[in-house]
Amino acid sequence: MSAWIIAEADIWVRALSRLQPDPGIVHRLGEAIRARRLLVPGMVRLVVLSLTRDQRQFARLGGIFAGFPELPVLERDYDEAARLMQRHRREGLGERPALLWAIATRCHASLWTDDRVTVSLSRIGLPLLPTN
Repeated sequence: MSAWIIAEADIWVRALSRLQPDPGIVHRLGEAIRARRLLVPGMVRLVVLSLTRDQRQFARLGGIFAGFPELPVLERDYDEAARLMQRHRREGLGERPALLWAIATRCHASLWTDDRVTVSLSRIGLPLLPTN
């Protein structure tokens, strides 16, 4: 297992839900944060912030994300994502998972998501964090 973790937006949403936070996700995310193992690409930050309902919630989450160093997407990440998409076109690899895969590979990280389609891509090499 990789030392670094990239939590996809679905994980953040389940952890930060006002109505029904997932206790297991909250615990694991908290552990990753305390261990300083979590990386937050801008595209994940964008999705989570865009789902906020008001400026107060936006500011709160913005403050949380400000504690993480910026993880820029490099030109080579786009090139690698395109190569991955060409190689795995038949499996339906889309732009977002391909780009996260490229970033994870560059950073020696595992992607953490419960998205069924993305999880199914682990069979073709996507570096996925084990569920337990």
